[in-house]
Amino acid sequence: MTARTARVSEPQAGPLVPAVTTSPNPGPESPSGAALGRKVRAWLVAIGVLVLVAVTMGVLQEATRSRDATRLRPPRLTMHAEPRPLPPLDIRDADGKPVPLERFRGKVVLLNVWATWCGPCRVEMPTLDRLQARLGGADFEVVALSTDVEGAKAVREFYDSLKITRLATYVEGEGNVLTPLGAPGLPTTLVVDAKGREVARALGGADWEAPDVRKLIRSLVAETQAK
Repeated sequence: MTARTARVSEPQAGPLVPAVTTSPNPGPESPSGAALGRKVRAWLVAIGVLVLVAVTMGVLQEATRSRDATRLRPPRLTMHAEPRPLPPLDIRDADGKPVPLERFRGKVVLLNVWATWCGPCRVEMPTLDRLQARLGGADFEVVALSTDVEGAKAVREFYDSLKITRLATYVEGEGNVLTPLGAPGLPTTLVVDAKGREVARALGGADWEAPDVRKLIRSLVAETQAK
């Protein structure tokens, strides 16, 4: 009798299947863990709200600044029948050194009295900077005279924030310049001829790049050069 041997076939190799391990049910979350989770979520929500508010305020401020800039109008200059001599003014440069008015003799000056906290002053300042860039030189200068109590430091920081690059830093000294000038508020801007006399003034913020302003300055400069 022939003995039959049973052939047992070996299992064939197939694709690997990653093992899946199961962990026991952790059970319900402890009260202290749930409270901690709620606090974390509350803090995250609060931080998100603060970030959203900050972004919204920044957008609104930029929109307001742009809107105010577009509202600038040419200055309403009051021309004097006769030139008026300027009173003595305590003006200091960026280093705190006195700047006598005589330094500006021989050139037409646009004397702008302002402050960094003054809204209209902030809006019009870039137009003064561009006017200085366009016409400034040996015969004309924009003199922006700050009344900030913080002095030159506040002016430099303000100029840096608005990228004001053409205006020099001038600040009032110990004396108040508004009173001797008879200025009711800020900004007050005077047009001064080459002899140091006030020939016109304007109150409030304005677009100092306006064609009428450039025409007036050029005519005053021409008069100076003709003499």
